[in-house]
Amino acid sequence: MKNFYVTTPIYYVNAKPHIGSAYTTIAADILARWHRQNQEDTFFLTGTDEHGQKVANKAQKENIEPIELCNKNSARFKQVFDSMSISYDRFIRTTEKSHEKMVGEVLKKLKEKDLIYKGEYKGLYCVACERYYTSKELKDGKCPYHNTEPIQLSEECYFFKLSAFRQPLIDLLKSDKWRVEPKERKNELLGFLLSEELEDLAISRKNVSWGVKIPWDRTQTVYVWVDALFNYLSGLGWDGKSKVENKFWPPEIQLIGKDILRFHGIIWPHFC
Repeated sequence: MKNFYVTTPIYYVNAKPHIGSAYTTIAADILARWHRQNQEDTFFLTGTDEHGQKVANKAQKENIEPIELCNKNSARFKQVFDSMSISYDRFIRTTEKSHEKMVGEVLKKLKEKDLIYKGEYKGLYCVACERYYTSKELKDGKCPYHNTEPIQLSEECYFFKLSAFRQPLIDLLKSDKWRVEPKERKNELLGFLLSEELEDLAISRKNVSWGVKIPWDRTQTVYVWVDALFNYLSGLGWDGKSKVENKFWPPEIQLIGKDILRFHGIIWPHFC
């Protein structure tokens, strides 16, 4: 019997369910149902991404705690998916203690391998995206997705040595061992990697309290996009301590939106 693991991106809890989240989830549901009908042991994962500055800001405006906002909005996504009879096997929330603990365990392993170091980051940051941009990525000096001017940030944080993996990733993409479809999205990633130097990744925030704590430095929280990506492993029940031994790992297919391609196509491969 074959195994089939399909995931959607976990949806940002600060947003409302919309046609894009429905589209991706329905596509994943169709795939999961088809593989089950073919007698394949299938696992379908979806859920909500619940940390970061935007969540904290929104909760403050509503005069409630961040977890209260997450509980309310996550339930909204789950209700919508259930109303559409989405056949997920697991609906994960990144505020679950098991997920937070696993993220901490993985980061400790990466630090032990000398892949994490402390430094200072200076850059252009879009609060709405919760990500840094280079000046080349901006459109008329503004975020290409939110049409807002990013803020200049400078803060102490921890970095992951992403730059060391540029050539191995190029080789993976060219060989299709790390397959990205459709072809124009693969070419987009390769074009970026071949034309730009891959910088080390800032994986923590000092001035954001709503997030997973860095296990060896409780003054820092894990960058929301790093924390969120690990759901694909914690959703299978991995604790982060031992070797990943799960019949569904790695996933056969991960369905994502084109706006989060670089997170999944460049950052995620080196964590998993």
